[in-house]
Amino acid sequence: DDDDEKEEKKEKEEEDDDDDDEDESEQKEQDKEEEDKEKTIHQFGYDFFKESTISPYQFSNVPINSDYRLGPGDTLIIRIWGKIEESLEVTIDNNGKIYIPKIGHIYLSGIKFGKVNHVIKKAIEKEYVNLEISTSIGKLKTIKIFVLGEVTKPGAYDISSLSTLFWGLHIAGGPKKTGSLRKIQLKRNKKTIQTIDLYNYLLKGDNSQDPKLKAFDTIFVPPIGETILVKGQVKKEGIFELNGKTTAHSGLHYLAGGFSSHADKNNVQITTIKENKKVVLDLNHSSDSPLTKQLKNFRLHDGDELTIKSILKTRFNTLSITGNIH
Repeated sequence: DDDDEKEEKKEKEEEDDDDDDEDESEQKEQDKEEEDKEKTIHQFGYDFFKESTISPYQFSNVPINSDYRLGPGDTLIIRIWGKIEESLEVTIDNNGKIYIPKIGHIYLSGIKFGKVNHVIKKAIEKEYVNLEISTSIGKLKTIKIFVLGEVTKPGAYDISSLSTLFWGLHIAGGPKKTGSLRKIQLKRNKKTIQTIDLYNYLLKGDNSQDPKLKAFDTIFVPPIGETILVKGQVKKEGIFELNGKTTAHSGLHYLAGGFSSHADKNNVQITTIKENKKVVLDLNHSSDSPLTKQLKNFRLHDGDELTIKSILKTRFNTLSITGNIH
């Protein structure tokens, strides 16, 4: 070979080395991205209560339902017209009564707001006739509740009488990451009257399990239950709390939202513990054993991991050739 040919060969080898270095560098970057992604996987649901700025009395401008029951501390604005013209602001006292000059005391504790006009008008008509009245709420009474267990700020709180369990949790800063989101207890008169699963609200927007609170109710958040990790090509990576029997199919589709657009939908990797040993299982789709059926038959346990790989990293029938080719 002459010097020119040798130089060309050398330059070609250097280019090939540079290409190999670039491929290796890209692979390292991809691996680093995956590692960083795993580090940022969070426990699902707890950010919902992060940096909450809710006030215990934030119901001042909310329309009052006709079924709302009046009680001590509620302030009423009563307007009377007809034979007499009067506008009064009265507060229900600790005995459950209001006082109207020249009329006397009227007992209103426990009366539904939708019936308060009738009750007040009936009392006034003992002294006056041919009149009309309207009643509105000026200020709502407060109730004392207790939020205990694994919450950010446990304690006793005075809150609006329209408050619900979700509201009470927000006031206390929400459950800590050591607290359960799926077995929150509402206690009344020393009995647990309801157990609330917040996942129904967080995953489906279903607030049917958000009961209205009563005076001296206790919201208790027990320690977190069993958890699983779902990572990779899913719509919602995270650490999820289990609630009773949960299959790999439910973990993937209900908790993590299902496959992402780049997911390998024919393979799911499950890392579990059997006989004190870490076991990695690959569930593969086949005509004899569909992947969906395998996932529905696999029950998840505390600490299990589901990993969904990307089709972009899977290579089929490929051939790599490196070096000097003529």
